[in-house]
Amino acid sequence: MADLVLFNSEQLFPKKITIQRLVDVDLEIAAQVIRESFATVADDFDLTIDNCPTNGAFTQAKHLKIDLEKGNQLFGLYLGKKMIGFFELVYNEGNQATLEKVAIIPPERGKKYGEFILDKVREIAKNDHIERIDIGIIKENIRLKEWYQRNGYQIVRSQNFAHLPFEVLYMQLNLNNEVSSG
Repeated sequence: MADLVLFNSEQLFPKKITIQRLVDVDLEIAAQVIRESFATVADDFDLTIDNCPTNGAFTQAKHLKIDLEKGNQLFGLYLGKKMIGFFELVYNEGNQATLEKVAIIPPERGKKYGEFILDKVREIAKNDHIERIDIGIIKENIRLKEWYQRNGYQIVRSQNFAHLPFEVLYMQLNLNNEVSSG
């Protein structure tokens, strides 16, 4: 099942880009991709394993295994046979999903792979009759906030948590019209 290709976009990219649903054997590489991707954010916002142990920069395969066992959907973005990106969908009650751990390794950023992920998230959600996708980011991460806004996400609210050294900005993408017309 790890070899099941869900999406293929040879037309958009010179090398074959695929998104694959991940299984146990993929989790170590996925954790490495997440750590490498989130390390830049951890550096930018002075996040450490002591002040923010749940940040993606500190993700281990065992954490992803727990997510998989909960029924969360984990996906890898592959450039050829190399995983260069990751995202996770958590399905909640009320036709709502949370998008987590969106990651592209730094050498592959700026090549539209993130937009490719968001397009595929939208497609997966529509196929699963999801009406809304939520995401939480670091409020002070202006570049990321603006990127999500350019991709259709709206700011909902922000909240402080005692266990986090930053304020969380919640954003969402409403798919109601797309789901009902699709």
